Amino acid sequence: SLQNDIISMFVYYVQVQHHLNALDGICYEKGLTLNIVKTITTIFHTSMENSQQAIFTVLGWQVKQFIPNM
Repeated sequence: SLQNDIISMFVYYVQVQHHLNALDGICYEKGLTLNIVKTITTIFHTSMENSQQAIFTVLGWQVKQFIPNM
């Protein structure tokens, strides 16, 4: 099986969702599927309250979020 890992970094939360949407669209066009089980977001931010409010989705499925101890 062919596997590719992608790491993308963004400054704003909204950029993360736009990227996930675009990536899913490209996968669809190429006949591929974005593996939602392996898709994880990580927010590096000083305000943990804000990062816990960020919820990202792909095709209605919530993307897992890893919140590091800072």
